Amino acid sequence: MAGASPLLRLLLRNCGPDVIHGDRLDKPTYSFLKTLPGGSVGEVRLVWHEPLQRMLVQKTIDLLGLEDAVAYREPRLLDRVEHDHVVRIRDAQPDPEVEHGLTLVMDYLAGGSVDAALQDGHRFGVRRALVLAGQILDALDTLHAKHGYLHRDVKPGNVLLDEDRKAAYLGDLGSSAPLSDGDRTCEAHGGTLLYRPPEYGTGVLDVRSDIYSLGVTLLEMLRGPFPYEKMDPLQMEERLGRGRRAFADSLAEFPPHVNDQVRRAVRALMAQNPSSRPDSAMEALRRIQQCRTIDWKVCGPRDTAPSQWEGAGLPGRDGTVRSYRVEVVAVSGGPNRGRSRVMSRYRDRAGGGWRRLAPDEVADLDDREALDRAFAVADRDAFQR
Repeated sequence: MAGASPLLRLLLRNCGPDVIHGDRLDKPTYSFLKTLPGGSVGEVRLVWHEPLQRMLVQKTIDLLGLEDAVAYREPRLLDRVEHDHVVRIRDAQPDPEVEHGLTLVMDYLAGGSVDAALQDGHRFGVRRALVLAGQILDALDTLHAKHGYLHRDVKPGNVLLDEDRKAAYLGDLGSSAPLSDGDRTCEAHGGTLLYRPPEYGTGVLDVRSDIYSLGVTLLEMLRGPFPYEKMDPLQMEERLGRGRRAFADSLAEFPPHVNDQVRRAVRALMAQNPSSRPDSAMEALRRIQQCRTIDWKVCGPRDTAPSQWEGAGLPGRDGTVRSYRVEVVAVSGGPNRGRSRVMSRYRDRAGGGWRRLAPDEVADLDDREALDRAFAVADRDAFQR
């Protein structure tokens, strides 16, 4: 315990050296610290690894019906997948309490998952969301092209983040399956209903299936979490059976601060027809990297509808970067009472005053077109400087 901080040593003393999978009673390898969110089978545990003197995560996966999964066939293959944005697998052991369970031990990432961040109310800036998605696409390309495996369960819960949430890591490779040498496909098994690709019902998946699931994950990072409590699993299954997305088309809409370039790129990733998606994760990454956007972030209270956005633009010809703001303010008096004022502003340096990009527009409270015009004005200024 020499490498542990004083706070961690106190926590370990309070928790005690609980017996975790693979431990000796007289000399435990792992000490349980706490349960983490995200466990679909058993628990996801944060543990202290005594020999390595570091925190790790134990997660149990259920391999029932996944006889083709890499974790079922040959867990040691998981250790061969090395990439800067793939979570490192440290150990793999059968779970004594789950008949078809396998417990994977992997590196701990303090930022948690994208899913946990979204549920926490974290708002991803547009450019940051694209960067994180690009890192996962790069990892998927290695998994597909170098190792010949399909992930089959790409989703926000399996995209892990570092402490600053500036780097993303692909996790949970245990359900991955080998792609056939001939047509580069594998059977459709496992996965999470909401993120399954429309071709899931055919029983056959390929690399474009992982790309679809990453596209839905990126959509959720841009729009905020889906309304899970209002989604009917039976309806979702029925939609998939008809070769459609599991969720309604209305949920595939983008918020106003996401510009057309980004929308087109994300829609291509999550196209219902696989032939309309990029052919490889690397091609999908190129499309994401070609997007130009102000790095819009939603401002203001998290429990109300967004009414203010700010973001950094691109470097101008003189190398400076402008900041932009779009704001919607309710009109409280006069002939336009009950309507809103839509404003688009910029400033050239931190602390400087905000200047108008265009005349303010008075619009109805639900006038999406007025908001779109305000963001378009900011985009034109940012891209033409």
